[in-house]
Amino acid sequence: MRMKKAKSVNTMLMAILLGILAFLISRGVQNYQRERDFAQNVSSLENDTASVLAWMKKELNLTDEEFAKECRIHEEHMVEYHRLCEEMKASRERLTLALQNNNELNSEGQAAIRDYETHFEACERAVIQHVKHVAAAMNPKAGQTYLKLMIPHLFPEHEIIPTKTVSPPDSP
Repeated sequence: MRMKKAKSVNTMLMAILLGILAFLISRGVQNYQRERDFAQNVSSLENDTASVLAWMKKELNLTDEEFAKECRIHEEHMVEYHRLCEEMKASRERLTLALQNNNELNSEGQAAIRDYETHFEACERAVIQHVKHVAAAMNPKAGQTYLKLMIPHLFPEHEIIPTKTVSPPDSP
């Protein structure tokens, strides 16, 4: 009886483990497919600037000439965008490695942190400059509307620090 019960418990545990394993494998395959599809969509969108920016023409009532100028600005910026993304990716990898190895306190780790911060700030500056450049190339009314649309995206909510004060812990 005891042997039969142990065997059924082992069978049940094995079934649960196999179920978990099957779930994790299928989830990994789904994530891989999503990432691949996303990358393909981004790539196809980047190759069709007019489609990506179609909202801009409609929403801001741009003339064909203004829209063509905006498309050129966007295409020119993509070169810089890709360069910054590659540099940021490499910097993030160096920082991740330093953090994983608990090296953030040594000179190599500190250099990785500074390098990441420098690249992050350069990316932020490039985005802000690009948005200003795009707005300046439009008629004044469209430029102001564009800035009102874009500025909230430049400063995500997670960067806003609450002003609530935290009281220090009680002394023992």
